[in-house]
Amino acid sequence: NMDKTKAIYKPHDMAFPMKYVIDMDACTKCGKCVEACKYEAIDLDMDTKSFTLDVASIVW
Repeated sequence: NMDKTKAIYKPHDMAFPMKYVIDMDACTKCGKCVEACKYEAIDLDMDTKSFTLDVASIVW
């Protein structure tokens, strides 16, 4: 499994918001990223949430 994408990555260079994401299929859930994150921004137990926005326009 020599994949070029790491378990934690930015989706692309122009992503908004400019945040890293975790590929849960590649994650071993070892917790090293949780310990290393000084902002306490990683929650490996977080559930997926979906929502709908009613907007008039999108600025691209």
